[in-house]
Amino acid sequence: MTLLSSVTHKMRWILICATMSACLDTYETVLTKHDFGILIVDGFFTPNDTTKIKLSRTTTIDYSGPPRREPAAYIQIENEQGNAFVMQSHDDGIYVLPPVNADLNANYRIHIQTPDAAEYNSEFTAVINGHQIDSITWSEENEVDDVVAFHLYSHDPKNSTNFYYWTYDETWEYTSADFSVYYFENGQILPRHLTTDIYYCWRTLSNQDFFLGNTSSLEQDVVFDYRLTQFPQRAIKFYFGYSMLVKQYGISEKAFSYWQMTKKNSENLGTIFDALPDQPISNIRCSTDPGRKVVGYFGATLVSNKRVFISRQQLKGPTKYDFTGYELCPEELINPADMDEVHLAGKLIAHAVYDPIGGILIGYTVAKKECIDCRYHGGTILKPDYWP
Repeated sequence: MTLLSSVTHKMRWILICATMSACLDTYETVLTKHDFGILIVDGFFTPNDTTKIKLSRTTTIDYSGPPRREPAAYIQIENEQGNAFVMQSHDDGIYVLPPVNADLNANYRIHIQTPDAAEYNSEFTAVINGHQIDSITWSEENEVDDVVAFHLYSHDPKNSTNFYYWTYDETWEYTSADFSVYYFENGQILPRHLTTDIYYCWRTLSNQDFFLGNTSSLEQDVVFDYRLTQFPQRAIKFYFGYSMLVKQYGISEKAFSYWQMTKKNSENLGTIFDALPDQPISNIRCSTDPGRKVVGYFGATLVSNKRVFISRQQLKGPTKYDFTGYELCPEELINPADMDEVHLAGKLIAHAVYDPIGGILIGYTVAKKECIDCRYHGGTILKPDYWP
């Protein structure tokens, strides 16, 4: 659940409150059409790792398009001594800063200038010097359904962190529907080499949810057997191999309260019998227009990463898997004389087919590109360095 969906949810609540006064009559408020365009700031300053800040805007309740990114802003991370690190825009609304040699004893804030000349500043905050994750474990469990569950173990020997924020990236190996033995180029049918193999792919996604931990009531700052997440064993991502990279951030108590409230509001189903969501208090303000609202909470922290890998051979189950995405991928046989750009438009070659008796070439099996080239499903043919 992203911050954008959280804000949209809160706007939807306002609409619900208005409709309650109209009993059963159809009612539409101006909120459905009015675009508030509130700036959403999502991310942490992580000096020892790549810092990523995502900027976007809230939308109307009836908006059904993609998230509204803010791709043309100027962002810098600055400390009280006037030193600053300028972030670069990458992708749509994502701003990136590589690891930097920052003074970990200084206080930092984020400064943002949007294309409409509005300027935003967060409060200055100290860098939380966290600690390493001890381990990430996984297990096959039988509950309502067979699942693979992931658990986290961590502790701070200085007993100084107490408040935690976790997220993870996941990578899995998958294939296309069939091998491509040949390819068509400049009117010729050529054999495909291993370097151009498009059968095996690896896809990496950043999880959009986040997880929180609080050890302040414990005698020791220990996170023991924290259940991060779980997936069905039949998920196709486990078919060949699966890797999870967990990221741990130490956060302040105020930041913890903000994210806890945001998560609660985001996960609320939103029936008219539920309590109205609380408004999380941001530490970011618009300096050019103090009346402007901002969503987000800026923090500075050292991030700890821990990776876990599962091979198919390590799993006991399952006996069947979810849909592969290739269920509607029929192949057709094309006569050798018809192998041209017209007949191969939008298609790729899989195999050559020969007469089993005479050994004469009958034709070639072909299928749509998205069935033969695994990259059409969001992955890359470059095997990750950490992959076994």
